[in-house]
Amino acid sequence: MRKQTWRNFKEARELVRALKLSSMNEYRKYCKSGNRPEDIPTNPGSAYKTEWISFTDWLGNGNISSQEKSK
Repeated sequence: MRKQTWRNFKEARELVRALKLSSMNEYRKYCKSGNRPEDIPTNPGSAYKTEWISFTDWLGNGNISSQEKSK
């Protein structure tokens, strides 16, 4: 099995932000929809450990999830 190669963080985040998703749950639905490019991770926090901030940053929508509020 070959190691997964992800799109670089900034390009991946731009693509995801362009989708105008409003929540982490919408992102998960998108990931399951079959429309997600193979080089965009389903778990971006794990894939981009050094660049990762939060789903709010990833989605670029300003919505803070209840999961992030509890941190």
